[in-house]
Amino acid sequence: MAALRSSLFIALAISGTVLSATPAGAIKIILRRDSSFTTTANGARALYSIRKAANYWNTILSGSDNMQNINIAVSFEKLSSGSAAITYNNYTSASTRAVYQALAANAATALDASAVASLVPLSAAGGLNVIRPVGSDGTLSGSGMKNPVEGVVDNNNSLNNTYLYTGTAGLKALGFDIGNNTIDSTIKFSSSSFTFDYDPSNNISYRLDFTAVALHEFGHALGFESSTDPYDSIVSPNPALFGYQGESLDDYQVTRVFDLFRRDAISPDQIQLTPGEDAIFSIDGATVFEGNDFAAETPTGTFNGDGYQASHWKLQSSGFGCAVSKQIGVLAPASEYCKMGAVTANDLAAFDAMGYNLDFDILQNRDYLFTTADVFRLDGLAAVPEPTTWAMMILGFGFIGGAMRARTRERNVRFAA
Repeated sequence: MAALRSSLFIALAISGTVLSATPAGAIKIILRRDSSFTTTANGARALYSIRKAANYWNTILSGSDNMQNINIAVSFEKLSSGSAAITYNNYTSASTRAVYQALAANAATALDASAVASLVPLSAAGGLNVIRPVGSDGTLSGSGMKNPVEGVVDNNNSLNNTYLYTGTAGLKALGFDIGNNTIDSTIKFSSSSFTFDYDPSNNISYRLDFTAVALHEFGHALGFESSTDPYDSIVSPNPALFGYQGESLDDYQVTRVFDLFRRDAISPDQIQLTPGEDAIFSIDGATVFEGNDFAAETPTGTFNGDGYQASHWKLQSSGFGCAVSKQIGVLAPASEYCKMGAVTANDLAAFDAMGYNLDFDILQNRDYLFTTADVFRLDGLAAVPEPTTWAMMILGFGFIGGAMRARTRERNVRFAA
């Protein structure tokens, strides 16, 4: 087999060996902070909120029995105008067949049973069947991407069919041997540009809910993302920034684990990765999942779609004002000042499908809504080793990176890049 080509967005090459197939272990997010939290105004309050947000995910999600630690580096600094946080994930390749096997082995809930049964069948060669953009010449093997974007069925067993390219945190949940000390994500939180409320336990007082921002960014770090975004970036106002115009997309691993459940809105038995095409989150390959009275639809792309990154829920109106109201989920692409954030059944169903597990049946709790005030009431805080302890650990680790996910805020607080 030909050597693996570079994947869309650089990442450190890591082993894809599966460690365990027994679901049981609670996830353990360990925060690797730098000195910015002690040298910047509101740094201590921000870190406490971040630790509370990470503690929520540690409390609610579990993974494979021998799941390795999820290590997330965090900082609190001045970011470019309009960015409340930026997440960089560490990516690696895993064969599509191995991910399918891990999803089946790690299944523990009623939702898992449905999700695994609905996986699009692989070819004899282990290739995934997807709808994705064609090359600039109108063929699957053509270089770059056709403009305007045009989607076709891709089932030719090339590299983008037989391998997934996904964040290491999600693979750890499935039992892959990534490394217990590997940094899985880096999140930079803004210390300026916005008036944040760092303590939602006494409501959000005409400010932006910082804990909701942290919950959201951790969601991306844990694997809530779609390859529709890198495809969308190639045909953008500034495609040279992203490169790949002269490359065949067949030669790159692109698809994320979440994409296995990102289905075409008209034909949910098909995976839809084309920017501009309507897509839904489905756990049965037939219908859209619906939690908290919102259909779990996804955006269609920043440049060639509805203006929002596909790695979110589709923007839905949830009412205005400061009262906690029904929300599609904390992975929505926008929020409002004085609106309290909340994790919903849509969010948890997505992580359950991707290989994490819950200790309750989300299918019987579709009205689940856990606000950031609830998050603050939970006992515990995510671990934060001293910076000197982990700086030595990552020495020589190399490039930690991947797709930059910047969430911008206007006064009505749009979260898209």
